[in-house]
Amino acid sequence: VRLGTEVTDKFDPLIAKILVSAPTRLEAINKLQSALSITSLQGTKTNLHFLYCLSKMELFLKGEFDTTVIDRRYQCEDAFLPPPGLLIQNGGLYTTVQDWPGRTAKVVPGGEAWRLGIPPSGPMDHLSHRIANQLVGNTPDSATLEFTTIGPTILFTVDTVISICGGEFDKLTVNGVNVRMWETISIKKSDVLVIGTCKGNGARGYLSVSGGIIVPLYLGSRSTFPLAGFGGHQGKPLVRG
Repeated sequence: VRLGTEVTDKFDPLIAKILVSAPTRLEAINKLQSALSITSLQGTKTNLHFLYCLSKMELFLKGEFDTTVIDRRYQCEDAFLPPPGLLIQNGGLYTTVQDWPGRTAKVVPGGEAWRLGIPPSGPMDHLSHRIANQLVGNTPDSATLEFTTIGPTILFTVDTVISICGGEFDKLTVNGVNVRMWETISIKKSDVLVIGTCKGNGARGYLSVSGGIIVPLYLGSRSTFPLAGFGGHQGKPLVRG
């Protein structure tokens, strides 16, 4: 598996293994937990967070772990919670990851990316994108979520700070309470953000999250190019999940 590999439903479910060794079981477990905590797999769902939580269970630490433990969910509830980040409950209309300046013609030697079938990718409204990043303290090139006409519904699984800029949307709430665009918004774990329909000027909005949207760089950019199926998250607009 390499950057850009398409992991389809026909793909072998075993993407990678993490193997550690140490003189004692405790040392090996510490090394395993460290390896799991620093490993980042982006673009598709994996059981990485699940394995990390299991490695911290008391039954596992004592060596009393067996194949029935996973069925006893009450003993490892944290392992079934989503990892810190965003959980899309409704993708809205054409919500994609974009960064600025995006994927330019210079991504290939000679600046001939367009001739090779790689058109420029990036935010349609780069000014709104950059202002949203500035409001949360991000660098201008940090990735945001760009949504078109209809915004997404998002569950946050971590405390963070966000901002929303762009066109005029008729609804913008956090846990049912109205919030405003072009401002910094504090978010707590389990908060639900709902963005409605664009009714005024513009057609696109931008959601910036403190630290940026973390997806792999592809040809020098995190921007999504759905027609070719690369960049962003899985190379396509976001959906529920």
